[in-house]
Amino acid sequence: MIHYIGFYNEPGDIDERKPLKSFASTEKMNYIASILSRKNKVRIISPGFSTFNSIFKEKRVKKRKFEVIYLSACGDGKDALTIKKIIWGAREIKNYITKFVEVDDKIIFYSTPAMWLFLRNTLMRYEWILELEEIYYYDKSKINPIRYAYKLLENDAIRNSKKIIYVSETLKKKVGKDGIVVYGPFESCEEDEKIVNHGRIDKSINVLYTGSIDKVRGAFTLAEAFAQISEKRSFQDKIKVCFVGYFHGKHAYDQRKEFTTILEFINRNGIEALFKENLSSEEIQEEIRSSDICVMPQKINCRFSEYSFPSKLPRYLSYGKLVVSSAIKPVMESPFKKFIIPYYSDELESLIDALVKSFESFSSEKFSVQNKELRDELKMIISNQEKVLLDFFEYWCTIVIGKCILFKRYKKQLY
Repeated sequence: MIHYIGFYNEPGDIDERKPLKSFASTEKMNYIASILSRKNKVRIISPGFSTFNSIFKEKRVKKRKFEVIYLSACGDGKDALTIKKIIWGAREIKNYITKFVEVDDKIIFYSTPAMWLFLRNTLMRYEWILELEEIYYYDKSKINPIRYAYKLLENDAIRNSKKIIYVSETLKKKVGKDGIVVYGPFESCEEDEKIVNHGRIDKSINVLYTGSIDKVRGAFTLAEAFAQISEKRSFQDKIKVCFVGYFHGKHAYDQRKEFTTILEFINRNGIEALFKENLSSEEIQEEIRSSDICVMPQKINCRFSEYSFPSKLPRYLSYGKLVVSSAIKPVMESPFKKFIIPYYSDELESLIDALVKSFESFSSEKFSVQNKELRDELKMIISNQEKVLLDFFEYWCTIVIGKCILFKRYKKQLY
């Protein structure tokens, strides 16, 4: 069995806990678990952090391809990941590992430096792999004492891991340790015809943003771009823009107010702007299907963007969508570079120019042809990535079983 430990929260699973949001990690874990479940029994283990001031019992949820266990949680009434939540969650994960992980099982640990601090000694007794989605101490431009502690913890986890699942080639080159690259959640391209023929009654151009609603990942920049476009009224087509995501952190309330004000301005000027949150995976899939253009406006001049990768990119492309993306290094060094409309500056005008270009490209015959070519090439990329992931674990499994056999023989010789 593969025990997949990470910050997972599928909307609808534990709403009674008013859980902390974890959109990106949940989507990535869903994808990896689904692929691995083809040849392995997979169980996702989540601390299920709660923001209520209450204690919640363990909850098991059966998915189509794997099982999820939300461990018992002790909320403290705060909308942030606090020391109390971390200590409680780490204790529950330790108990789970001790009770349920067999000697020939495998563990994937989705990198969280604060959790590594408490789980290090426990994980080191088992066969485990580190999943590295970003370099956390790069989240901020300045390294304060907390960031420095994160750096030490993250480097310790990397140093002690035997293999790593990386989010991008850029990150793999930076770390320089053996492992494989899994870019992000693809949807099955077996649904090509369904994607192409997914029609709708209205004739508008539908633009979509999914993910965290914050300044670094660019949701505010995109909203401000549409505010300017709507104010100039320099468009002929009917345009809709939908933001699917969540607010987080200690400034979430103020950010929500500011963001809502921008959307109200856009709506008054003739562009329909919507915000949707707490959508399930199926609902997000439907939003992507219904969209025409997907935008990834992550800040370029930002330390966070140097070694993180927006895993939603391959997902958008697998649906044959036109993608506008900031030219961050991990994207431009990925195999998806040629499929996007990039822009190279954090200046608002640069994004606006790319959006206008995407509106023009969407209606052209060239884009219709590109869709078919794009999906054909993506089939190969998807197939290769999934094969690498499965082969990686099959090889690892062979090594683990071999070690177990040798260990059992050694025990027999002792007695």
